[in-house]
Amino acid sequence: MADAARRQFWRVSAKTTLGRLCIEDRATRLAVIAISSMGVSLALAVAAPMWLFLLAPIFLGVPHVVGDVRYLIVRPPAPVSRAFLFALALPFAAQTGLRIWTMLGGERMAFGEVALGVAAVALALLFAPGAWWRRALVALCIAPVAWWALNKPSLAGLALAHLHNFIAVAFWMFLASRALPVFKTAAVGMFFLACCALIMLGFFDAATARCMGFAEPVPMFSIESWTRVLAPGLSHTLALRLVQTYIFAQSVHYLVWLRLVPQQLNEVAAPTTFRQDVRSLRQDFGWIGLAVIVVSTLAIPAYALVDAQRANTMYLSLVIFHGWFELACIAYFAVRGFAPGMPAGVPR
Repeated sequence: MADAARRQFWRVSAKTTLGRLCIEDRATRLAVIAISSMGVSLALAVAAPMWLFLLAPIFLGVPHVVGDVRYLIVRPPAPVSRAFLFALALPFAAQTGLRIWTMLGGERMAFGEVALGVAAVALALLFAPGAWWRRALVALCIAPVAWWALNKPSLAGLALAHLHNFIAVAFWMFLASRALPVFKTAAVGMFFLACCALIMLGFFDAATARCMGFAEPVPMFSIESWTRVLAPGLSHTLALRLVQTYIFAQSVHYLVWLRLVPQQLNEVAAPTTFRQDVRSLRQDFGWIGLAVIVVSTLAIPAYALVDAQRANTMYLSLVIFHGWFELACIAYFAVRGFAPGMPAGVPR
């Protein structure tokens, strides 16, 4: 049914000049998919930001983490070693354990979480093969940031929460710039930054107010609680705008790992079908892995039927590691060297 709907969409699109161009030219299709999807995310972030913030992690959170693992480890932009993967498992398992401790009523250990994240990035530098000068250069760039993060762990965690959404877009742009015309890649990046800037400048304040976008969608999921978490110390107006920017950027972050990176790395000229996408997922993770993905993906929405607010916050707490995971992988590739466009790799 889904594939039939997709085919009908492309039949209708083929009747327009832009639609035909998207079907025939992969670069144009990717740019149009990126900008139009970001446009939808912006509209939702303006009209119903709290609903978007509530539902996006519930329905797209687990699939986007799978995308993280798939395109950084299973189909990496450069081969990764098994030793590197085993090394990362330790700090990230401990980081998740600290969050579970907090969820069970224990005191949050912000320094411990940041220290484990910094350790993961340091391990990436240690295990990455590459020239000594490249390792030294990456370490030189990371060291002052790591020192600051260890001395300001709460602020560092907050900064990573906001910046990792932008890091995902930058990663996709790097991949895209090696395969697409530069001006098309730049247009997508500029559109994303322009959307964030317009939100922060208050361009959409009136529209959000008219739509009552900051109204509480479910009990205890309020904008006031999230401004305290994501924008502490700011004035009320700036705090609202920063949280709204975060909500928009988070939805684009999901878009990157669920749509843009897969489409970018798929070298087939024609659009893929849902059946092809599922078959590809099974090839990457096997039947057992696919079953775990399906069960995990459905578990969060199922729990949300009982308590949507807790399902959302529980997911966001448990995946605290994935921002550090992205940083560690990027540090590894920065030392080893990127090779975008290479055939799908297997950890070795």
